[in-house]
Amino acid sequence: MPKKPVILSIETSLDDTCAAVTCGIRVLSNVVSSQTSYHASWGGTVPDIAKRLHKEWLPKVVERALWQAGDPTLNALAITIGPGLAPSLEQGIAYCQFLATQSPLPIIAVNHMEGHLL
Repeated sequence: MPKKPVILSIETSLDDTCAAVTCGIRVLSNVVSSQTSYHASWGGTVPDIAKRLHKEWLPKVVERALWQAGDPTLNALAITIGPGLAPSLEQGIAYCQFLATQSPLPIIAVNHMEGHLL
């Protein structure tokens, strides 16, 4: 029987910085860092603030997700590619690409709306 893939998924389509590790359909970790309080006084998400916070928080969120999952050997990376707020998506994609340069892992592009259906 084939081994189930272990995937690190990153989601930055708006104002939450998220990372999860799955093994097949089993969720090993799910870390969400919300930016809601940073945008509240503006009455909505401010793209430049969201982008800056994603850049700052992604390494910590990913590290925590991997730690909570028991630092597994990964088989792939997954990243939300849209729809979403362009500056937020760009940060997630750039970080995922950076991680891929550190290892030979393939990147799986995920449509944000299709991800909700899974």
